[in-house]
Amino acid sequence: MKTRLILTYILLTALLTTVQAQKYKMVLCLSGGKTVEHYVDDLDSIYWVIENNEPSDDDWLDPVTTGDATDIGVYNASVSGWANNLEGKDDAGTSVGIIYAMDGTPTRTNGRQKTVSLASIDEEGKYDIEITSLAPATTYYYRAFINLAGTFIYGKVHSFTTEGQGIGFTTGTATDITSYSAKVASGMSLGTLEYNTLTYGVCYSTMSEPSTEDGVVAGIDRDEDGNYTVNLTALNGDTTYYYRPYAIMDGYVSYGITNAFRTTGEKVVTTGDIDASNFSVASMLNMGTGTYRSLTVGVCYSRDSIPTVSDFCVKANEVDDESYYVVTLPLTVDTWYYRAYAIIDGTPHYGDVKMFIVESSDTREAVDLGLSVKWATCNLGATKPSEYGDYFAWGITTGYNESGAPFNWANYAYCDGGYNKLTKYCTNEEYGVKDDMIRLEPDDDAAIINWGAKWRVPTCDEIIELREKCNWKLQAKGNTKYDGVAGYEVTGPNGNTIFLPCAGYRYNSSLRSAGTVGRYWGHCITETNPSNGRCLDFSSGTISDKSRYYGFSIRAVCAE
Repeated sequence: MKTRLILTYILLTALLTTVQAQKYKMVLCLSGGKTVEHYVDDLDSIYWVIENNEPSDDDWLDPVTTGDATDIGVYNASVSGWANNLEGKDDAGTSVGIIYAMDGTPTRTNGRQKTVSLASIDEEGKYDIEITSLAPATTYYYRAFINLAGTFIYGKVHSFTTEGQGIGFTTGTATDITSYSAKVASGMSLGTLEYNTLTYGVCYSTMSEPSTEDGVVAGIDRDEDGNYTVNLTALNGDTTYYYRPYAIMDGYVSYGITNAFRTTGEKVVTTGDIDASNFSVASMLNMGTGTYRSLTVGVCYSRDSIPTVSDFCVKANEVDDESYYVVTLPLTVDTWYYRAYAIIDGTPHYGDVKMFIVESSDTREAVDLGLSVKWATCNLGATKPSEYGDYFAWGITTGYNESGAPFNWANYAYCDGGYNKLTKYCTNEEYGVKDDMIRLEPDDDAAIINWGAKWRVPTCDEIIELREKCNWKLQAKGNTKYDGVAGYEVTGPNGNTIFLPCAGYRYNSSLRSAGTVGRYWGHCITETNPSNGRCLDFSSGTISDKSRYYGFSIRAVCAE
């Protein structure tokens, strides 16, 4: 008689040798001096075949045995198993229990596991497990198992059928399949079943045994034959999904059979090319026959090679009749990566990533005043010396002159609403998250971001040098030299000059003291009070400390 035994190289004395790159030979030493050879591809689970399906006469050879099911009810049943040779094992490296499923061969991938502690196993190796939340009138397959550090050893498959009248399910086919959604028609027949509460629908998952613990879409509008249709959304493209109908009757869950479909590989959006003249991008939305509850489209962009919706984004206002939408990206001199996106029911989908390089067309003159660096001829955001230009909060690279968000703590990017809730550039934990950063990083330098890498915000030492080594002459309002704009003509040691207008500053949404005050940001914060940035202040005659949220001018320097 040939016997079928389930063995593992850990439990039995065996000689195991490598035969080929992916083959192993196991030589088992049986009673009477007999040896048997068996070849396996790996050591995950080793099955010793019993062709006549009869139990072995040598019980000691069986590491695990599946027992019968008892106390079978409508929603529950008791099953048992036997585990041998567990001396020296503990719960940390060994688990023992039952795996069950509605499929004929339950495994760790398609079945549900229930385990027991090793301490609860009796001296004969027997253990009992209560399985609950079963479906009425349904056949379940189960078997005992031992898991030794990832190696599963199984007993024979047994089955039982729960009592009661079951729900008659119909699992329909999936239709209208796109890369992100599908429609599923299902149904159920309740017969003469009586109940107090009932919910139903379709559950789905990328695993082969979906349950109500996975994705669930509740069914509505069941027709007189019990049929209903649900829309599965927020799916991933080119992915296999398993689905089946479910019903929860008086708190107990029942399932129909499982079907599957695969979403298409077509991208939801197609990324267009940038129009170099104005940085506009025309992208296409490929929705097909898909369904959704909410939709947002646009283009995300970043200096990193894989932009996401967590980076810079421009949202489209509308999609035209041909499924195109256009946005304009506010790019500055740099290398940018961008791609179209569509957020469908809260899940982002992306088109292909594309790259665009914004070349510098900078014709601004860098004036040599005879100092350590050269100074720009006009303010950031201006086109000539007499223009005020844009106003920037300290460390913020986006500025404005006529309209924009109010300059205050509530809108300042590097705090959570107050001067003592700083999130970056903080030297004192009493003011927020302490990181001991005091100088602008390149990504926070408005001159670098807006004018290119050769420009930057001046250091405090460079501002002091400009103040102390140059001659400052006030040009009153109405002068003929600088378009009537009040400001200071600054002459360097070598006789060259620049003009710094009294551009005032912005607080909330208003422009204040224009024509009388000039304040220009430097690149560092005040270490003793990190809520302040350091600036060139005309009224103080030297460097001042001001709240970082104020909108001040920036006069860039060039180190070339």
